[in-house]
Amino acid sequence: MILPYAHHKYYERNITIVIFLLLLLVRAPFLANSPAEYHGWRQSDTEAIAENFLTARFNLFYPQLNYDGPLPNYVQLELQLTTFIIALLYKLFGIHMALARIVPLAFFAGSAYYILKIAKWFYGIKTAWFALLLYGLFPFNIFISRAILPESAALFFYLGAFYYLLCWKAAAKASCYLVSAVFTAGAVLEKIPAALILLPLFYLLATRSDHYLDHDMENTPDGVSVTAPVITAVKSCAFYAFIALGLPVLYYAFTQTVAETAYVRGIAIQQIWPHFTRAVFTLEAWSFFIDALPRMFTVTGLGLFFTGLFTVRKKKEMVLLVWVLAVALEFALIVAVIRLDYYLIFAGPPLALLGAKPLRSLSSNTPGKIIASFLLFLILVRAWWDIPIYYNQNTLLLKQAETVQELSGPQDLIVIGSPDPELLNLSRRTGWRANLFFPGQPEKEIAFFIEKGAKYFVPVESGISGNNGGLYMQYLKEHFTNISPEPGFPIFKLAE
Repeated sequence: MILPYAHHKYYERNITIVIFLLLLLVRAPFLANSPAEYHGWRQSDTEAIAENFLTARFNLFYPQLNYDGPLPNYVQLELQLTTFIIALLYKLFGIHMALARIVPLAFFAGSAYYILKIAKWFYGIKTAWFALLLYGLFPFNIFISRAILPESAALFFYLGAFYYLLCWKAAAKASCYLVSAVFTAGAVLEKIPAALILLPLFYLLATRSDHYLDHDMENTPDGVSVTAPVITAVKSCAFYAFIALGLPVLYYAFTQTVAETAYVRGIAIQQIWPHFTRAVFTLEAWSFFIDALPRMFTVTGLGLFFTGLFTVRKKKEMVLLVWVLAVALEFALIVAVIRLDYYLIFAGPPLALLGAKPLRSLSSNTPGKIIASFLLFLILVRAWWDIPIYYNQNTLLLKQAETVQELSGPQDLIVIGSPDPELLNLSRRTGWRANLFFPGQPEKEIAFFIEKGAKYFVPVESGISGNNGGLYMQYLKEHFTNISPEPGFPIFKLAE
């Protein structure tokens, strides 16, 4: 039975709405969580930047961390769009963690919309629904889409850039070309490795437009005959790159001039450049991928992706293969060096797009529908199984942060006994991290902190990180008073 067009659109819209509601529903639990969960360091840093916008300097281009030293403490980081929006919500409605998590959740909804549109473009609405479900149910995508981090914003711009360039290929609208370039700039501003999306985008710019339509076009989008596309393609790519990379270069050059915290200045070049050509051949890198990829995207999701990958046949699908190549390059050149799972997020979109193909093929008959539903159910079960990994709160650290807030003033500078600044962020204090300035010399380092204005020293969870942590603690006990009544949460008073 063929539905009338109006009924068909109504049916398509309703199914899409139901899927979006389902994906939002699985993200609803634990929205009020503090940042003290998985990747608590980065989440607490991100939330602290939002609070510092609110309470210190409300300027998008001057983000501040709570370490190392008192404010102002400007840092060179990605464009703080997520934190700036969070700060605006805080200003309007007060500081609530649910508000902080709604911002990345909104960016996720936008990126999911682009996944739906891209998949529909290539394969039709039914395959697009499966792509949307895969993208929304991958376990790590559920976590990252409500984590207080910039990754959701990066994915939003990343997918928007691809979608709008597809629109330009079909409709030859200069506005779509420009919007796509700006979106690519936004993705790179939020996450530098997103620049590799330029590979499939350049492929789109350099290939015939009729590959992306249901009929041949007489001319390319800019009116140049398809028999002589080279000069046009080069011009299109060059101008696109000028916008897409020029804006990030300007931003990062500016933040380099204002950054005061050396720890995060030029971090990508310092950590990646010396090792990027050989890290992928190490056992540590492969161990990381073998552990992280199934956890993030599930064995089922990876199996569906490879099945879809080997069924690519049409010319217009070739750009998806280029996209997969771009992700593989990111894995080899960047992720293999850093080995942090959130750098794998850019694999999610192509995994969802190609993984949806076999699901759609299976669903062509009743037994296949049951199998496809079961495979999606397995992915959802794995996501639910991983909730303790991603959402469990560090209650001990939260309790210690409460003690610090009770026994110190908002302007007091404190030193914490760990390189992880979570305790500073959770207690809404600024200061330093111990054993970094004069490692192995507690007497000299404590004198340095006191001279800089530190008032309290707080061991983190009763310890001090570093090889001489025990000697450091002994020195504190012998020379300073513990003012904390809480057993296990000492706070040493350094100065009046």
